[in-house]
Amino acid sequence: FVDSLGGAAGSPVSRYNLSAPTHQRIQPGDFIVAMHGAGRASPSLRDVLGQGIQVTLRIQRPTRYLATLDMTKEAKVGLRVRYSHKGACLFVDGIEEDGAAKSQAPMIRQGDRIVSVDSKPAPAGDLLNALQARAVIQLACIR
Repeated sequence: FVDSLGGAAGSPVSRYNLSAPTHQRIQPGDFIVAMHGAGRASPSLRDVLGQGIQVTLRIQRPTRYLATLDMTKEAKVGLRVRYSHKGACLFVDGIEEDGAAKSQAPMIRQGDRIVSVDSKPAPAGDLLNALQARAVIQLACIR
């Protein structure tokens, strides 16, 4: 998953994006689904780029959807999430049977990512805090 493009101007991704057509540029939110034709068993992209060798990536653009949860009548959201402290999204690690997500937003699946709450992108920790609101909240998710 491409969380951000905060690399230096001369980074491999920056150089690629300068030469690529607009629709083929790597963007935050893209998924890296294969490297050199191999899926998850391939070595870390960071390790390969550190060796200075050319890589071939298969990138997939995410599907975006909205999910609304009315937390004024629910005890809990019912999503187990993971996140990086430097990240800008929450990874849905699981869905609890007795939470609002299961009954009100059945389209949310394990493996999806929450990228904003109430149309406000934010650091992952802030997104997690926003899920605790006792209000109607709208989640922007990608898969």
